[in-house]
Amino acid sequence: MQPPHELLADWKLTDPVPLADTPRALLWRVRYRGTSAVLKLARPDAAEEVRGGMVLRWYDGIGAARVLQMSGRAILMEALSGPRLGDIVRGGEDARATAILAGVIAGLHHDRPPPPAGLEPLALRMQPLLERASSGPLAEAATIARQLLRDPAPVVVLHGDLHHDNILGSDRGWLAIDPKGVLGDLAYEPANAFRNPEGMGDLARHPDRIAALAATLSVGPGLDRRRLLGWAAAHCGLSCCWHDKDHRAVRAELAQLSPLLAAYRSG
Repeated sequence: MQPPHELLADWKLTDPVPLADTPRALLWRVRYRGTSAVLKLARPDAAEEVRGGMVLRWYDGIGAARVLQMSGRAILMEALSGPRLGDIVRGGEDARATAILAGVIAGLHHDRPPPPAGLEPLALRMQPLLERASSGPLAEAATIARQLLRDPAPVVVLHGDLHHDNILGSDRGWLAIDPKGVLGDLAYEPANAFRNPEGMGDLARHPDRIAALAATLSVGPGLDRRRLLGWAAAHCGLSCCWHDKDHRAVRAELAQLSPLLAAYRSG
């Protein structure tokens, strides 16, 4: 599939090469002003992708891929040529990757202009978990989410999906891509990192890995360790709800949720 002709013409893009065709967006590698770039076109029902584009533009290239053009559902971004941070983990250097992750979080969160309108409140994002969890580990995860939402924390713009494979190397350092555009507690930011990256086997579920990740992130970006673990468990429960029709995925999420809940209980 080719990008819309009007985008190619308006932004003077050439040489489109398909990169990905996902349920939420289409992506192409293109040439823009003599350099390589990535064109992303969100699908009409993918509001989350549009919010993410607004946040990526709001980051203004600091800690994240730079937005070159944006209009409606279309976003043109700088191309990042380095490896994914997940490759560092899969290569056996999880501690190094965790330190890099902490640096990326710190880079994304500093004094910035007021946030763009229309971002998703964290409480709304958690609704599938809060509404569906009635018993067992999911109910415990939902209880933790309710407690954290009731306990005031400064509201900041969150990437919302900051895990290892959404962080890429570049000549400008390690940069985030594909934000979801969420407003909420900063301690939620690395929640998805506890269950990532894919392809790391049982390492994500190991109590020592969970403890090491929590320790580094609580010292580096200065996050409260227990809140961080609570949001990690709540997000894992939320992911169970998102994948509730995929029994294999739910089993994997529940296997991950158990040690996260244990780590949270232990304080």
